[in-house]
Amino acid sequence: MSYSDEEAKAAKAAAMYDLLSGYWQLSEKLNDALLATYERAVDKCSAEAVSLVCQRIASGQAGLNSSFPPTPADIAERAALLDAGNTR
Repeated sequence: MSYSDEEAKAAKAAAMYDLLSGYWQLSEKLNDALLATYERAVDKCSAEAVSLVCQRIASGQAGLNSSFPPTPADIAERAALLDAGNTR
């Protein structure tokens, strides 16, 4: 799927918001400023990779402790690997 820059930004933000809103630790802290830190971390990543990483994290298939929310670096690192062709 081909996204415009704005559509890609919105798709990445939506995927991360959906993921992060499921963590009780962030339930009252998830705001635009916090979400912006995640958006900056994945700025160079594709929307498809970010979405897939968020799905994998939510389903416990990303190699992270799913009891705690992922950091911006957790998502960005895994999305960058996908974009580079590494499907781990």
